[in-house]
Amino acid sequence: MHIDGNIVFCTGGCRSGKSAYALNLVSGLTCKKGQADSAGQSAPKVFVATMEARDAESRERVRRHQEERMQGDASEWQTLEIPIAQALNLPEKLDEACALGGAVLLDCLSTWVSACLEAVRINVPGLEYSQTEDMIAEVFAAALLRLRKSGLPVVIVSCEVGLGLVPADRESRLFRDALGRVNQLAAAAADEVVVLLSGLPLRLK
Repeated sequence: MHIDGNIVFCTGGCRSGKSAYALNLVSGLTCKKGQADSAGQSAPKVFVATMEARDAESRERVRRHQEERMQGDASEWQTLEIPIAQALNLPEKLDEACALGGAVLLDCLSTWVSACLEAVRINVPGLEYSQTEDMIAEVFAAALLRLRKSGLPVVIVSCEVGLGLVPADRESRLFRDALGRVNQLAAAAADEVVVLLSGLPLRLK
């Protein structure tokens, strides 16, 4: 499978199969010419993890994702974690991921946006609703530019939001609006967009 130089965006609801689909897509990639080290070995695939394990439930989710990557050739993968404290440094972290590997899997934007909201509350208290959304969108737009410049195959995973009722509280509305905006940026920049419904992929772009 070859998606060299392309950005693929995979979205869908919770437990829709989007992460498994994205993992299979990247696992099946053949690194393009030039993505090898000095000994001629293929460069690893890099899993960029945006969930910081802070409780038993999140630790179990992380463990399951790690097991899924171990089902193939574990030596093909390196993991780059983005803790909440570094969430707003996504462009720089993706530069690091691109330098490490021959393909990048970013999973997922929903937990990254959640981490950004917490980072903003800590580092920029009192920032207005629209300013917070703008800041997150600007950071992600810069990250997309870094990914495009790298020329590597990239798969980005996110959750689709906004299909239900308007959330009753401000923080939930801000999360929905910020993630919806980030998803639109990802879809616009991507060469391919796939939505997962009940484990089945539907190509939108």
